[in-house]
Parts: sequence; structure tokens; C-alpha cells
Amino acid sequence: MQADSPLSIHRLIVRTALSASNIFAWIFIFVFFFDASGDIAASLAHTVLLYALSQTIACLLTPLTARSLRQGAQRMMVLGVILLALAMVLLAESFRGMFGAGTTLALITVAIAFGIHRALYWVPYETQQHRSHSSTWHSYAEVLLALIPAFIGFLLVTYRISESSLLLAAAGAMLLSIIPLFRMQDSYEGFAWGYRETFGQLFARPHRQLFFSAFLDGIQGVTLLLLWPLAVFLVVGWSYALLGLLFSFSLLVFILLKSTMDRRMVRPSMLDSLPVRIAVVSSSWVGRIFIFNPLSIIVADSYLHSGRVRNNIDHLTFEQSSDGSHYIDEYTVLREVGLMLGRMAMCMIFAISVFSLSISLTFAVVFILAALSAGISVILSATMERNI
Repeated sequence: MQADSPLSIHRLIVRTALSASNIFAWIFIFVFFFDASGDIAASLAHTVLLYALSQTIACLLTPLTARSLRQGAQRMMVLGVILLALAMVLLAESFRGMFGAGTTLALITVAIAFGIHRALYWVPYETQQHRSHSSTWHSYAEVLLALIPAFIGFLLVTYRISESSLLLAAAGAMLLSIIPLFRMQDSYEGFAWGYRETFGQLFARPHRQLFFSAFLDGIQGVTLLLLWPLAVFLVVGWSYALLGLLFSFSLLVFILLKSTMDRRMVRPSMLDSLPVRIAVVSSSWVGRIFIFNPLSIIVADSYLHSGRVRNNIDHLTFEQSSDGSHYIDEYTVLREVGLMLGRMAMCMIFAISVFSLSISLTFAVVFILAALSAGISVILSATMERNI
């Protein structure tokens, strides 16, 4: 697909908006809960449970929206983007104090809207399959996206840009991204299963390995995209500037490593060994337990990226999905639901643990669980590849 195709332009705008707002939105929610209660543990739990609610809604709706793809993806993408933009506006107004005592209810509504958006927003396969990863345009775009968190953190601290202003700007960009969609050639996907049949197939014997693999990837995904940023935020002294700078630096390292390995400048032959791959991906999570300063955070992130973990995570927008490189079919939907169930399970474990254990120990527990999940995922992937 050409770099200037309608769908590519849309995705670039959306990814820019998400890169600027996705990681900070959940941090803002955590800070809001802390300002209201003064309790870090409770604020972490409330934030994570809101995220779990969004995943629950998405999980329940995904089989329905997948079946609706028979009528085309364009309309659903437009609705999904509009809903996400409205959720950002609602979140912005919540932080402005518009809803007063009803702010918590407004945040619950935001989480529900996030979940519906996730269920509606299926990106057609051609966007990913035909995008030229080696093009100069794509390389520049990836680097610019990686720099956005640092830029946003700088604006929040230096120019005192409010949380609401950032979220409203992101919402405006998302609405702007709809314009190219009207010029997009619609995509129609076949999905044969009914609602109850989808969940029945999810736990059926032939699909258990697929489900378990997706479930474990979901555990790692939510740990990397939600729990890890929260941990980093606490370690850097609640600094938005440092948070953005560290993640931008880590993303640039990720892009460099990915580009180097893709071009075969470096051949990670040792990673062809199953025991070595298990050791690398597992130890990269365990190492996060020992972070204590910005340098240790960079080392932990860079080490994780060196393992080339494939769990369908868009590091530049802090998102994870199952349809990044596949046609949207029954198995893609099963994997998407499995991812969501894994995220929900980890969120529940974290919320329960943070009230029973210290905050440091709670993060240690979830990082160890992510390490175990990563190791088992490598074994499952190797088993599934041999069975193909």
C-alpha cells in the first residue's frame, strides 16, 4: 500500500494521537484517583480495574462486531474513532471538574467507551500487509512517533499544558483522521460463527493452544502497556517529563534494534535456541523488578526489545491487537478474545495483590507472572510452528 493511501494517512494520524495520549491518559486517571483519596494502592487498583472494565466490554462485543464486518469495515472504523474521540473529550472534561461528584461515573463511562471502540475498530489486513517497512517515509514516521512521548512530557512540565488540553487535542486529531476514511476502499470480511458459538469454540479442544497462547500474550501486553508505565511513573518521582523521555528513548532503541535485525546487519543466531529464547524473554521481565532509577529503566526496556518478543504490540501507540498481520477471520477473533481475557486476569491479580501486599511486592509479582507467561509463550509458539 502506498504511503499516501487514505487508510495509511488515517492510521498515521490515529497513531500520532495515540502516541501522544494513550500512555498519559491512564497516568492521568491514576493521579486523579490519588488526588481524590491520597492512597497510592487504592488509586492503582481503581485505575487497573477501569482498564479491566474496558477489556470486559470489548471482549463481550468483539464477536458481534466481527460478524458485522460482512457489511464492511469502513463504517465501523468511523464509529470506533468517533467514540474514542468522544471518550477523550469526556475524560478531559472530567479532569476539568465538570461532573463534580459524578466524576467517577464519568470515568466508568470513559472505560466503557474505550472498550466499545476496541471492539469496533478492526483495521483491514491490507494496511499492515502492504505497508513498506523499508521505505524512507515509514522510517521517518516511526522515529517521529517515538519522539512524541518526550515532546508531550516536555509540554506538560515546561509549558504547564493541562491534561484536558492534551486530551482534547488528541480527540481533535482522531476526528480529523476520519476524513481519509471516506476515500478508503471498503473491506468486507467473512465471519461465520454466532455469538455463543464463538465463546464455545474459544474453549474447544482444537483451539485450546491458540487460546492459551493469546491469553499469555494478553498478560504480557497489559503488563507492558499499563502496569509498567505506572511503575516507571512512580520510580521517576511522578515526573511526566522523565516518563515521556524514558519511553521515547526506549522506543528509539526498539526501532534501531528492529531495523538492524530486519536488515540482517545483526544475526541473533543464539535466539534460534529455544532455551536461550526462554531465558532472554523471561529474564527481561524479572529484571524490571530491580529498577530504581532512569538508567535501570532504559536498560530493562532495551533488554526486553533485544529478545524480539512477538505479541502483536504496537510499541509506538501502546496498543496490542491480534489483527496486525492477519486476515480478520474466526481464528483472529478467538485470539483477540484470548488477549482480552489475559489482560483482564492480570488486572484482577494486580488489584487483589495491591491491597494484600506492598506496592513494590505487587509489581514484583506481576513482573514474575509476565516472565512465566513469556517463557511459556515461547514454548507454545515453538510447538505450534512444529505442528504447522
